[in-house]
Amino acid sequence: LDAKFSASQWYAEMKQAFPRLTNQTGVFFRPGLSQRQIARTFASAGFALLPTSLPEVSAPHLVRAMVMGAIPITSREVLSCINETVGDFDLGPPVGVPQGGVPVHVHGDAGRARLWVDSVVTAATRSEEEVAEIRDAMVEASRARYRWNDIADQWGVMFRRAHAEGNATTCGTPIAQVVQRRDPSEKANDEFLKAEARRMHGTEEL
Repeated sequence: LDAKFSASQWYAEMKQAFPRLTNQTGVFFRPGLSQRQIARTFASAGFALLPTSLPEVSAPHLVRAMVMGAIPITSREVLSCINETVGDFDLGPPVGVPQGGVPVHVHGDAGRARLWVDSVVTAATRSEEEVAEIRDAMVEASRARYRWNDIADQWGVMFRRAHAEGNATTCGTPIAQVVQRRDPSEKANDEFLKAEARRMHGTEEL
């Protein structure tokens, strides 16, 4: 990050504020985690918080969080694809509808920021039964929607169509090779995620 963003003002401000933000009760900075450690962290978390004003185009970290049982609480950025990714399981505030054609962001709008904070407090003070019901439904739905096999099949269809239409390469690799390739760790990863979610959340069957 230093090499990529050292000249950016926002990065310098973030680095300056980081020690103060992380030196608080209940806040733990966990850099450099492995994929398994990230999965275990999500599995042990009740919620996954993401206040952002960026128009995110993908949210694989939130998909993993949902699969492992961490309920998302985002700021529901109006132009973000996160809203489609997490759907109704997001316990954040309603999507920030533009006022006069200008989107309302959590950063830079005190009212929007307060709505997000209130959403976090509301979620954290729900009954255990209600939270468990939301989590169980979320894990089941996200595992059904974001299974590696299904997503790989969807990409395979797209690659084969592109190959048939004469688009010879993708990212410099012949499409024929991409289509035939199969992730050798697919089953191991899937079983690991299931076992971790069962262990951390006491779910009998996923």
